[in-house]
Amino acid sequence: MFKTRFCFTKKIYIFVCLAGSFLFPFSSISSSQEVFGLNKICTDGELGLQFACSDSWKLDVVKDAVLIVISSNPEATLIIAKINSTIKYPEQLTKERLKEVKQYEEGFDIEKVKIRDKEFIKVKAFSAEEPQRRILDYYLIRGNELYGILFTVEPKEAMDKYKFMFQRIVESITFI
Repeated sequence: MFKTRFCFTKKIYIFVCLAGSFLFPFSSISSSQEVFGLNKICTDGELGLQFACSDSWKLDVVKDAVLIVISSNPEATLIIAKINSTIKYPEQLTKERLKEVKQYEEGFDIEKVKIRDKEFIKVKAFSAEEPQRRILDYYLIRGNELYGILFTVEPKEAMDKYKFMFQRIVESITFI
């Protein structure tokens, strides 16, 4: 399903298979999102994706993904990626299939959520490799392609500080 794991910053391990590049022209964003520090719209010209972001974030562009450091203390990161996968329908992304990846600690939660007419698979978990890291991942199928919106926070107790911002980012995802 997911073929590559890579290191993002010194402690962040996320699985994604990468292929493409991102461009980030910025425009303004609504004041309601600015409350969460989201003061820009980032646009991926190649994949045709926009999302709320901040001009203070550190972005690293790799093939078919953008890696973002939201904060270094506490550590909060975001990866938005098109994932090379055989998964073509949300029903295929089951808890059993996610267990095979060994990314999530046993006992993780998975649920279907609908946000702005898009159906996501939402995963709330602790990292299998780094138990002090909290993971909040959203998966979306669009045009037979699997996309991941992957958040991590360390230490895990800091998740409450970011969960509403993460929700706003996911709500802001628009395909153009």
